[in-house]
This record gives sequence, C-alpha cells and structure tokens, in this order.
Amino acid sequence: MTDRFPNQAVKPERMAGAAHLFAAAGYSAAGVRRLWQGFAREAKELGSLATMCLLFANGVFILAVVASSFSPG
Repeated sequence: MTDRFPNQAVKPERMAGAAHLFAAAGYSAAGVRRLWQGFAREAKELGSLATMCLLFANGVFILAVVASSFSPG
C-alpha cells in the first residue's frame, strides 16, 4: 500500500513555556523571510516592466523627432 501524502511534513511535538515562545518566533521569522522573498521577486518584475515601457516610449519619441525632421515645413 502506498502513502497518499508522501511529501506531507511531520507535525512537530507540542511545546510549552519559553520553548513554545522561541518556536513561534522562529516560525514567524521564517514567514516574514518568505513574504519578503516574494515581494522582492514581484518588485524586480515591476522594475523590468517599467524599464521596458520607458525604452518603448523613448523609441516612439525618437521616431517622432526623426519623422518630423523629414517632413516639409
């Protein structure tokens, strides 16, 4: 018979007192680190998008300037 959930984590033993407090703080710190990594990845993607938009806008501006220099007037 195979296990239905092979990757399921083992539940840690219950703690009390100061050990419980330190364990909870450790879990909270791990959660904050994971949240920060996700935020950093999304910020990097947004920065890349903003750079691409600015490059596109500069290209359109340059084309407009070059086109206007060839028009009679």
